[in-house]
Amino acid sequence: MIFESHHLQTVIQLSQFQKPSSSHPSTSYQPSRQVHLWTCSDVHLWLNTIGFYGFLEKFKLIDGDLLLQMTPEDIEKDMKNIHQKRFLRELNSLKISADYSSLDPSHVHVFLKSIDPQLCLYTYSMLKNGITLDILTASPNADDLMDTCGIKSKVHRLQLTTTLKKLWPEPHKVIPKIRLDFFISYRQDTGAELASLIKMHLELRGYRVRMDIDKNGEQDISESLLRDVQAAKNFLLVISPDNPYSKDIPCHTQLHKELRTAIQNEKNIVAVYHKDYDETRDTICLLPYDKQYLRVNWVHDYQDACVQRIVKYMYK
Repeated sequence: MIFESHHLQTVIQLSQFQKPSSSHPSTSYQPSRQVHLWTCSDVHLWLNTIGFYGFLEKFKLIDGDLLLQMTPEDIEKDMKNIHQKRFLRELNSLKISADYSSLDPSHVHVFLKSIDPQLCLYTYSMLKNGITLDILTASPNADDLMDTCGIKSKVHRLQLTTTLKKLWPEPHKVIPKIRLDFFISYRQDTGAELASLIKMHLELRGYRVRMDIDKNGEQDISESLLRDVQAAKNFLLVISPDNPYSKDIPCHTQLHKELRTAIQNEKNIVAVYHKDYDETRDTICLLPYDKQYLRVNWVHDYQDACVQRIVKYMYK
């Protein structure tokens, strides 16, 4: 009996040091991509997912907002070298892929991503400091801004500075004296990001651009958009992967009304094709065969060249 009692006590003691059978909690809940809205529990779930369940205690007061503000210096205080590298890799990936749309109406994240996805590491810092796209691009010299946002990497600073200098309008640049230079039409569910990116590039060059953002609005909004199409010299279509102008899409939509208005008013038409557009599908069905238009295949690595083709065409 003494032996059995001693054996039972030993088993109990050993069981206290056993690891859980799974490093991941049994749950079907997944936090949203809006990391800045995460609770402490969401952060703990993410830590479990990436295999850092041993650090839950140190992160017990960290929510999504604080997580996105963590820097390599913060991480060095609490983790050993190998853990630092692994955690920093996961955190950087999270910052790049996070959804900041509710905080970012001016599309700072889209702008940074268009230069280099690694620059998205600083998106949240910029937004927290109240930096909009207008502020970011207000001057080709952004040293103070980069210092404020903690951009220490010389490579990242050079990338951002080079882009700002390239986009800064030249003093002698002459802007055509018309009410609108471009009207951009696109499908909201699949073409909004590319449309916003093109609009940003054109506006940074000094052009006046209206983007169709009210497709599902009231009748007066629809008519207002059509008047803007008439007022613009150039009509730019964003052809998204599902081809919003193919024959299997009803031709009474706002998109088609805008395109017909552009054709009837003899606008310069530019069709910008998304990189994932399926060439095997029907081409634009509403453009007459004798109507000339510029086709631009959007290439992420050659954005400036794509925009230059568009700008050159508007003066034809």
